[in-house]
This record gives sequence, C-alpha cells and structure tokens, in this order.
Amino acid sequence: SIIFLSILIILISPIIYFSFNLLLGVWGFKSVEMVLEQGDLRSAEKNIFLAQGSAERNKKFLEISQPVFKILGFGEGIQKIENLFSLIEFLSEGTGQAIFAAEEGKQILKGTLHDENINLEESLSKIKIETGNAYENFSLAQNVLDNFSGQEPIFGSFILRAKKELPNWRF
Repeated sequence: SIIFLSILIILISPIIYFSFNLLLGVWGFKSVEMVLEQGDLRSAEKNIFLAQGSAERNKKFLEISQPVFKILGFGEGIQKIENLFSLIEFLSEGTGQAIFAAEEGKQILKGTLHDENINLEESLSKIKIETGNAYENFSLAQNVLDNFSGQEPIFGSFILRAKKELPNWRF
C-alpha cells in the first residue's frame, strides 16, 4: 500500500504542479489585461513577465514529464496544452512590445509638452521596431489561436475572447 501510494503521488504530482502553473499563466495574462484597461503600463509589464515565466516553466515541465502524461492517457491533449503555452508567450511578448512602444510615445509627448530636448528620429525608430515586433508576435498568436475551438475546458473563454480581440491588437 505504501508502494501504491508512492506511485500514485509520483503520477499525480506532475498534474498538480502543471495545473497550478497553467492557471497562474492564464491568470497572469488576464491581470495584464485588467491593468492595461486602467492605463497602468508599468504594472502590465510586471504581469507580462510573470505570465511569460509561467508559460516557459510549463513548456519545460511538459517536455520533461511528457512520458508520465502519456501513461496517464493525456497524450492527445499535450499538443493543445503546448499550443496554449505558445499562445500565452506570443501574446505576452507582443503586449510587452506594444507597451514599450506606448511608453516611448509617452516620452515623446512628455518631452514635447515640457519643451525638453528629445531625439524624435530615434524614438520614432524604436516605436516602429517595437510595433513591428508586436505585430509579428500577434500574427504568430493568431496562427496558434486557429488550433482552438474556444470550447476547451478551463481556458475556453480566454480563447474566445482572444479570438475576438486579437485582430484589434494587430495594428
């Protein structure tokens, strides 16, 4: 019975760890959305970092524990989960780049209003690069989104909302 319990713990602990980090990643990205709606770019940057970290940890963990998940019969769902992590990474990265561009625009406005010396050409170049990178990441996210129906348990509503709003993010 101790052996059975040990085996059960070994098999279940990856699922618990994985589920916890999955929820952290989705929650992290939802919190980014909330602070962006409030206009708090600095908090959004911090939350993006947390969401990205969670997605990266889960991808690595999934690679290591994939045999255990297959033994437990979750082999078919692994690709969907990997796609979810990729989606979170692309959305987080693109949002971070868009925030950086917005911050740079904010600095241009602040410099103009306060009659400060700003390097407009350099700032506009940074904005152009970051918005281009954001567009690329949002396009990659759109490709990943096409693999989801929006009916997935736990994160289906997140998928549906991303499918609805992502075209607006691809400025």
